[in-house]
Amino acid sequence: MNTHPLSQLIQSIEDGRGWTDREVSRRIAAAGHKMSHSYIGKLKNHPIQSVNASMVQTLAIGLGIPETVVAEAALASMGVHIDTSSSAGLDVAIATDEALTDRDKRLLRSLVKEMRTDGEERRDDGPGSDHGPRVPSGPQPDGATTRTSEPRLTLVSDDVPDLRGLPFAADEEKPGDDPGEDDD
Repeated sequence: MNTHPLSQLIQSIEDGRGWTDREVSRRIAAAGHKMSHSYIGKLKNHPIQSVNASMVQTLAIGLGIPETVVAEAALASMGVHIDTSSSAGLDVAIATDEALTDRDKRLLRSLVKEMRTDGEERRDDGPGSDHGPRVPSGPQPDGATTRTSEPRLTLVSDDVPDLRGLPFAADEEKPGDDPGEDDD
């Protein structure tokens, strides 16, 4: 039996969910596609010579996992490894994420650009700049940790919603709570 990355992926999903090759094939058929249980067994037990988009998409449906996970395992099974450590990784992720609207992508790119620019300024200024820590080390006399100055914020887009005043879980008080007392 050959245990290449695609084989390991299929077997891991089947084991984790209590499925067999027949169950994966049944799930594929229920989604309107075709892949026999014997072909799934062949994918697990024989070296992968080639892959195509249809096989990757169909197997991903049957296993209930993203196509990219199946594609990466299939490519690795053929000796092709994808380098995910590139510095452009975040830009590529934003550009290719289909769940993000164009507005969301624009906002994320602006935010990342601002963060990268701010990081360069901090590296360039060196020690003694006013970009040092905003929170003093150690507790204050009253036991709180407070900001020494307001954080520098830059508006990077007019599309950013105003979130001030919105309740957050940490800000909510429940009936009977002592205001200002932390829940432990």
